[in-house]
Amino acid sequence: MHRYLEGRASLPIFMCGNRIQSEERCLKEKRDIVYFGLYVLLIVGFYEYGIQKIYGFSILGDEFGYWANAAVLAGYDWSSCAQASAYYSYGYGILLAIPLVLCKTPLSAYRMAVGMNALFLCGAFWFLQKILQGLFTHSDRDRRVFSLLAAAFYPVSLYYMKMTLTETLLFFLYCCVCYLMQQFLKEGRRRDLFGLMAVLVYLFFVHMRTVGILTACVVILVMHGRKRKDQRRTILAGAAVFLLFFLAGMFLKVTFNQAVYGTAEAALQDVNDIGGQAGRLSELLSWGGLWHLAVSCVGKLFYIGMASFGTVYFAVGYCIRHIRERISQFLLLSLLGQFGISAVFMTRSGRIDGVIYGRYNDFLMPVYIGIGLLAMFSCKHMIIKVFTCIVSHGCMAPFLLWYVEQKNLNDFKGYFAAGIGYTFTLTQGDRIDDFRPELLEAYLVCTLLAVLLAACVCVARRFDRLVWILSVFVCVEIYGAMVINKNYTYWFNDVNLECMGVITYLEEHERPQIVYLDCGGFLYEDLVQFYLPEQKIEIVGLSEIEVGIRERDFGTGYVLVEQNYPYLEEMRTLAKPVAEGANLVLFTIETLK
Repeated sequence: MHRYLEGRASLPIFMCGNRIQSEERCLKEKRDIVYFGLYVLLIVGFYEYGIQKIYGFSILGDEFGYWANAAVLAGYDWSSCAQASAYYSYGYGILLAIPLVLCKTPLSAYRMAVGMNALFLCGAFWFLQKILQGLFTHSDRDRRVFSLLAAAFYPVSLYYMKMTLTETLLFFLYCCVCYLMQQFLKEGRRRDLFGLMAVLVYLFFVHMRTVGILTACVVILVMHGRKRKDQRRTILAGAAVFLLFFLAGMFLKVTFNQAVYGTAEAALQDVNDIGGQAGRLSELLSWGGLWHLAVSCVGKLFYIGMASFGTVYFAVGYCIRHIRERISQFLLLSLLGQFGISAVFMTRSGRIDGVIYGRYNDFLMPVYIGIGLLAMFSCKHMIIKVFTCIVSHGCMAPFLLWYVEQKNLNDFKGYFAAGIGYTFTLTQGDRIDDFRPELLEAYLVCTLLAVLLAACVCVARRFDRLVWILSVFVCVEIYGAMVINKNYTYWFNDVNLECMGVITYLEEHERPQIVYLDCGGFLYEDLVQFYLPEQKIEIVGLSEIEVGIRERDFGTGYVLVEQNYPYLEEMRTLAKPVAEGANLVLFTIETLK
């Protein structure tokens, strides 16, 4: 009887404990929702800030390539302009077709696409939150939240949000891949594996240089299947699903290529197609090729270290310490795979930014910033390790500068190294005479940011109640994103705005055709085609024609040239332009004969 009464007495205490735990769990979930809502509000605010300054492509050629695939689904034929450029995969174009079909004007379609990027960032935040929760189950919740915010507000992610390159979508998809891989390795559910296979295939057809991530997934799943016999059937079923999706993707690739790049030279398609890189790989199988590859690796290591404020090294250290865990193996392999792809593809690029090229790794950085930051909280001798990273970067910089000077490299597209581009400025024709001050300023600014972040972590480690101090660094990141956008995005859109006078004239005074005389400069024809989606534009290269169009009969219509066209002055002697802007000059064909 005594034991019975004792058990009955302990029952309310047990139920009370469960109730308290349930309430605590509910409170934590509500806090997660609050933080997610805060992030969404800040992203919406960042979208609204400066959206009225956006008039179209920031990176002509690249962005147009993705929209050209969307145009096929919308019923437009932009093949003439697309065939004058390199190959761009169709995955992103499928999504871009949505605003192109729904919106009444191309400008509103572009701004809607930027809004879609904001949604991708919000989705990536949710996945990243789950990833960090799974990796750092026993870490302090506040530390995890503020590390998540610092990762999610990576300045380059906010920079790419304002344009229609694939990087924002790739960031979202990579977070999705990491989450699904984590869930499958933990739970072994088929739905997680099948979802992972679908996302992997789509990721590959958004940008084929994500093959490093795909390879990492294959390796990890094979290793997992060898260890876990009970999941071999599930993995084989996943392989069948992957093959099915991949074959469907290849069919769509052929279909889009025929519609967009049908008559383009094979060399143009090989530039961005993974299948066209066999020649580049063979070049590396020599002492000279290996030397240039080594330099490329040093440049990419310098970039990801500086752009991540040193956190990527702590993330790699975390993965190595937990190397027995499959998810850590995947994170390490996917980072190394993409690092290798970037190094190989940009070997001997002939440009300064090619040496330190960051675009192919930027979409990975937020994941490793989050992991690295949380690893810093429990890291021994953190200050010494941060100092070692700074000194290592200081040794890499003179070496890279020496290589640039030895090769007499002058072309510099700083917007492809945006993670260290807080002080880079655009130059005429993307040429730079002396890279020394640019690299020195980038090193000093990024080092200062790394020191600031390390100081915030030190304070948060010493005083648990001051973990919110990481929000100071988040504010610095947002300001950094605004600086990068001012340096590049808004500058390019000022150029777009200068073209609007000529484009407006073409919209108001329609004629049967437009002939664009291309001299190999800015791809203004892409911007014109985007704003005149139903208009067929014929591209005539400089090698095809001597002076103007006097030797060829184009019937009636317009001739469009840029201000730097070599024979523009001679064309002015024949006719007066019907419209002219800071970058474009418009003639009628008849007056030039």
